[in-house]
Amino acid sequence: MIDKVDRELLDVLARAPRSSNRAIAQALGLSETTVGVRLERLSTSNVARVVAQRDVRSLGWMVSGFLDVYLRAADLEEVVARLHSNPNVITIYHMAAPPELQVKIAARDLDELSRLALEVVGRDPGVRRVDVNVALGHGHVRAGFGNLESPRSDAPDRSGDLQSQILDILARDGRTSNREIGRHLGVAEATVRARIRALQQKGMLRYILICNPERVGFNALAFVRLRAPPPSLEAISASLSQHPNVFGVTGTTGAHNLLISIYGPNWPETWELCTQVARWSPEVEDPVVRPAISFARHRYDLAFIPAGE
Repeated sequence: MIDKVDRELLDVLARAPRSSNRAIAQALGLSETTVGVRLERLSTSNVARVVAQRDVRSLGWMVSGFLDVYLRAADLEEVVARLHSNPNVITIYHMAAPPELQVKIAARDLDELSRLALEVVGRDPGVRRVDVNVALGHGHVRAGFGNLESPRSDAPDRSGDLQSQILDILARDGRTSNREIGRHLGVAEATVRARIRALQQKGMLRYILICNPERVGFNALAFVRLRAPPPSLEAISASLSQHPNVFGVTGTTGAHNLLISIYGPNWPETWELCTQVARWSPEVEDPVVRPAISFARHRYDLAFIPAGE
């Protein structure tokens, strides 16, 4: 559970993720020790953590898609773990009814997206069928939620180039100082600063507070799929993204060309929110609501970063 002071700490970090403990303490009238202890607890218990997110386009991944994955009679966690080990898999949701998984993947182009969906995911021994919906652009996603319990190795990866090693450290703790990173990697602080600044200037890196939804009061997640006329798709998407409980709106290929994610504090309220969204515009029709059981896996170090962030 988190209390009022925790929420105040998280509010500060949401606005300024790299704030020092001293600055937070002064803003909230707390001691630095109290701030440090509370932030450590929030991080180690996977409630919330500041991380550095890298834009997936910096990896050359220009397209994304949502896969409806139907499973055989197999161990779901084993399938999820295998899918999560693929670097192109961004998120995996465990759904309440078939298709059992909803998976978001990113790729260089449509050819690679098709190959990943059909030849990699589709040929997993636990997968029976895959339906593919290509994302039309990157949609409207409200940053700040993620599964901080997604498996990661205990130590940063030392096998990549210097930039990758820096980003791996910051993906674990975005408040790690440049000095600490330089000391850990055996390079000058100025070198670390220059590598980070270059990515930020290109709009390929941002610092952000990530919260586990259920740990901060959002205990029920559902997806709504709607059919909207193509000429109005972007306008409806932008309008829906302003709803306080809508955390993602993406246009996709397929008969249902709008995919909306909705978080609520409990299932009755989430169902009511889904009803609101389904009636959002007279132009949308044929709503399909799919509740999720869990936010199974997440590469929270990757995102499509909007221009200017």
